[in-house]
Amino acid sequence: SLDGDALRCGASVTIEKVIALLEQGSAGSPSFSPLARHMKRIACVQVRSVASWAGNLMFTREHPNFPSDMATILAAAGATFDVLGVDSKRQTCSTVQLLGLKGRVLVLSMTIPKLTASTVFETFKVSPRHVFAAATVNFGACIEFDDKQGGVVRRARFSVGGVTETLLEAAKAATALCGRPLDNASFKAVEAALRQDMSVCASKNE
Repeated sequence: SLDGDALRCGASVTIEKVIALLEQGSAGSPSFSPLARHMKRIACVQVRSVASWAGNLMFTREHPNFPSDMATILAAAGATFDVLGVDSKRQTCSTVQLLGLKGRVLVLSMTIPKLTASTVFETFKVSPRHVFAAATVNFGACIEFDDKQGGVVRRARFSVGGVTETLLEAAKAATALCGRPLDNASFKAVEAALRQDMSVCASKNE
């Protein structure tokens, strides 16, 4: 469902239904259209019409080196998940936290927050084919600008799949961009920081 500050859906909702909800609410958040567009590159229509978003994430949880498009773009969007852990206690976690939970986990729902109008959100995918192909590398970027300081980045979030053994939240790269304008010096700083992020657990396929 769509409400004032987010898109919320249960674990059994299909990927196609999530796409429809994102497109329906696209005017409410700069992240919704890019998310819907990227999700259309997951598998094919027939699969997306029966497969749930939660199933995709749980497959990734069982196979951490799988470069899941769903996990990468939801992490960049700041999505959170309500789950029941092994102790039957309800908790809310991020994408990376969900993938790292130990033991049996029951996913209940997902919340994708609406981003401010001063936010730029985009996702990218490199794969052998446009659809029905696992990503070689995928990437999500969420950059929010400070309204009082035009052009200066207030906060950033980057997620990368396929370059490390598990989904990477590039915290050093995000920190390197905060408080700076988008110029060549900033891009060079982010590139250097991203290389540090990637070096922690580099993929064997790198």
